[in-house]
Amino acid sequence: MGNGWLEQVRKKGEALYSSLAWPALADSPVEKEYTQNQLFNQENFKGNGDFQIALNGSRGITAKCFSELGKDEETTLKKYFESGIGASEHKLLALKNAHMRDGFLVIVPENAKAEVEINIKAEAGVAGFHGIVILKEGAEAKVYEKLGGQGTLAASATEVFLGENSSLKYDFTENLDFESVNYSVKRASLEKDAKIVWNTSFLGAKASSAVVDCKLMAEGARAENYNSFFGMKNQVFDISTNSYHYAPNTSGNLLSRGVLTQESKGTYRGLIYINEKAGNTNCFLNGHALLVGEKAKANSVPSLEIHTNDVQSRHGATVDQIDSEKIFYLQTRGLSKKQATQTIVEGFVGEALEKSDSALNGWRQIISEKMQDV
Repeated sequence: MGNGWLEQVRKKGEALYSSLAWPALADSPVEKEYTQNQLFNQENFKGNGDFQIALNGSRGITAKCFSELGKDEETTLKKYFESGIGASEHKLLALKNAHMRDGFLVIVPENAKAEVEINIKAEAGVAGFHGIVILKEGAEAKVYEKLGGQGTLAASATEVFLGENSSLKYDFTENLDFESVNYSVKRASLEKDAKIVWNTSFLGAKASSAVVDCKLMAEGARAENYNSFFGMKNQVFDISTNSYHYAPNTSGNLLSRGVLTQESKGTYRGLIYINEKAGNTNCFLNGHALLVGEKAKANSVPSLEIHTNDVQSRHGATVDQIDSEKIFYLQTRGLSKKQATQTIVEGFVGEALEKSDSALNGWRQIISEKMQDV
């Protein structure tokens, strides 16, 4: 793929970034009260970040970086690029385009089955990248994406398009170092009888602001959106998961579990939107946070917006301190206080990750390491 198209994307991104203001609404994805905009100031991350994207996919599918695409694949990229997530939506999406050097394209043909591993490492500066995942009719896929790196402002978007009767499990883990910040938007569009299960985990970065959306466009679509985050030191998380229902007989479930230790802060926002044409929709939303330490803080902002009758939908939210009686009980069973705390934390988050063995096992390993410093 030539550099001309990417250069145009970067130029437009630079102009758009300069013209857009930071969000100022009371409940914006990056809110001053909870997540300060200056944490994402590109002046703190000079120049373009160096990053690498490594893909490993099953035979018979497309799983390539933008720089590796052939002509037909490049045509597909241009057709789908920003059809689901536009750079004008947020100042940091414009910044993503302004610094975009590469991205990834995954295409799974009709009735094919596939697994794809995506490993992204970003180093220093601003790293902007974009992903597109397309499942054709009847396709099934599992995608495992990991983001790591040091001293970077990582800004990304991932657009997912699910054809009729397709099925996708998408695991994502962010584990940047504490000198980095992360902003990401992931959005899936589902056609008739399509299904998606998101498992997203946010563990690293000084500040991480993320949006994971599902748009159910046709009957029979189902979206499950599971999220977890773990904060320590002075980390800040601002996570939003949302389900938009535009057709009847759709269903979904949104669940977030966050653990905050030391002086970390976390905000979870969730929305179920059901429009006037989406009768007989069933969708449920729950956000829960566990505080380990007196200085940790959590906010939960669940919302429902329903424009029709004959639906089943509810939401709930809790913020709790870790139960000292449970810790005491586990200590009587031979565990140290730190081991008891880790056991409770793993059990608390397990429900949000139980749909994915790989995500749960990876989370346990990382948390075991992080808990040594708590």
